[in-house]
Amino acid sequence: MKLLATTKIRKFTRPSLQLRDRSHSAFLVWGISGIALTIPQSGILARSTSVSIEVVLLILFACLAASFCVVMLTKTLTGRETLTFYHHLISSAFVTFLIARALGEPVLPYLDLTVLGLGLILACGRIGCLMAGCCHGRPSAWGIQYSHLHVDEGFPPYLCGVTLLPVQFFESIYALCLVGAGITMVLRHATAGNGLECLFSRL
Repeated sequence: MKLLATTKIRKFTRPSLQLRDRSHSAFLVWGISGIALTIPQSGILARSTSVSIEVVLLILFACLAASFCVVMLTKTLTGRETLTFYHHLISSAFVTFLIARALGEPVLPYLDLTVLGLGLILACGRIGCLMAGCCHGRPSAWGIQYSHLHVDEGFPPYLCGVTLLPVQFFESIYALCLVGAGITMVLRHATAGNGLECLFSRL
């Protein structure tokens, strides 16, 4: 029974996914899925708070551009490509602040939407981490195992077949709970900034 469960887990945690007869990075697929889900989420919340949907979309694309610049700058300075959530959280919050102020819009409602969108991206991205084998936990009596397929993609060989605590999954669920709480606040027309505080102060 344990062997069967391990086999199913390994099938789920493949570093790549077959989509339309083509292989794609599982991490990239989940990351893009998070971005795709953020757009309708932000639109729904924008209608609920009566902020400008056009400004929300402008901020979303500006945040994506800022995140790309952060990745490229980090790669230039360190020589390797790394993705650190807090870098993107800070850059996106700063971009949101600048755009809202430049357009004469209230800052806090837009920061709420931006941070809740980032929380959703984090939740999806952590599932990508789970499948890719990055950001893994310590060896544990219960958890998840990675195979030679992950080693071929850069996973530490000495951890191949070792049961690791799936901290990526736990963080994904935690982020989803925070996003859900923040969305509830926004939909209930809580004071602007509460959604921001709900997620920002607990990550």
